[in-house]
This record gives sequence, structure tokens and C-alpha cells, in this order.
Amino acid sequence: LRLLFVGDSVCMGVGATCAAPLQAACAERLAALRGVPVVWRTVAETGADVRDLRSMLLAPCEANKHLSGVNEGLGFDIAVIFCGVNDGKKLFEGRWPSVFKKDLAALCATLQGEAPEGRIAVPCIPGYTRAPLLQLWPARHLVSFFFGR
Repeated sequence: LRLLFVGDSVCMGVGATCAAPLQAACAERLAALRGVPVVWRTVAETGADVRDLRSMLLAPCEANKHLSGVNEGLGFDIAVIFCGVNDGKKLFEGRWPSVFKKDLAALCATLQGEAPEGRIAVPCIPGYTRAPLLQLWPARHLVSFFFGR
């Protein structure tokens, strides 16, 4: 099972006590439930908004060789997108919710074009005031979404 995580600092694990805690927990849980090996990759950058994430996915591999996952192509069975916080910071720059919705749809379309059979999830994560809860946020919510368990 191939997982692809795309996102901002949440996806990078900024502030966490270990590297990529969400990815590791999700992969471990899925492997245990499905009884299959799970590999995961991350394409992320602190401060990235949805447009930045899409640009990172579309950019030539040489420019992104420092990003885990980009050089191998975007094949995935499940992609998880962590985004929105940095887009919200651009509200006064004209990034209204309707613009965010279009930008997110474009990012999802880019991912779907790379893996037509892949599934894409955009989990609702706690906002600024609940950021400490991100380290406690269990992977079971993603597992429940994908496998109904």
C-alpha cells in the first residue's frame, strides 16, 4: 500500500517530538489492519499554501530533489492532504474561501491525474487554538475514512 502525504508544517511534523508522527502512525495502523506492507512518502514545506503544494508537485524533479517523494513520481494508493492554515493567513490578500476551494480542487485534480485509481483524503484538522492536540490526533480517523473501521 503506497501512501502519499502532501502538506504544510503539520505534514512535516513541525513541533512534534519525533519526525513525521502522523505519517508513521497512519502507516503503522494501516499495515496492522490490512496485513500488507505500507510505504509512505511526504511532499511538504513549512508555510506552504495549496498553490505552493500544487507547484511543488508540478515542478521539475531537479528543483525538488530535496523533497522526499517527488523524484520517484507521484504513484499512490492513498494521498492525504494537510492544508488550509496558510491559505487562511492570506484572506486579506484576496484568498477567499471560494478561491481556496478552487485551488484545492486543482491540487486534487493534479494528484488524481497522477494516480487515477488512488484515493484522496483531506482531513479536518484542529485549528490554531487546538494545535497541541495535533500530536494526539490519532491515525484512526484516516483509517476509519478509508476502511470503515
